[in-house]
Amino acid sequence: MTRHKIIFTLSFLLLLLILLTCQNILQRTVFQSYWQNSPDRVWVGPDFWANRLEDWKIENGELTCLANSENLPMRTVHLLRYRLGRNLGDFKMS
Repeated sequence: MTRHKIIFTLSFLLLLLILLTCQNILQRTVFQSYWQNSPDRVWVGPDFWANRLEDWKIENGELTCLANSENLPMRTVHLLRYRLGRNLGDFKMS
């Protein structure tokens, strides 16, 4: 291989790496809650599924668990990122 071909190949690979990295950065989504702008309430919002709804509240811009019982040791809140619609897709459940 000549020096020119080596430089060309390395430049091409570097450009390809930069493009792939930029594409990954653009595809990432960052979640940020809007609770800091919300009034105090017991509903966590439309983007969440709270395991036992009545065990959670938003207070002073933060999500707070109200359950403090050994009978109910695990309380969870799930972020709902996708919504299933009527169109066919590739949703799989295991």
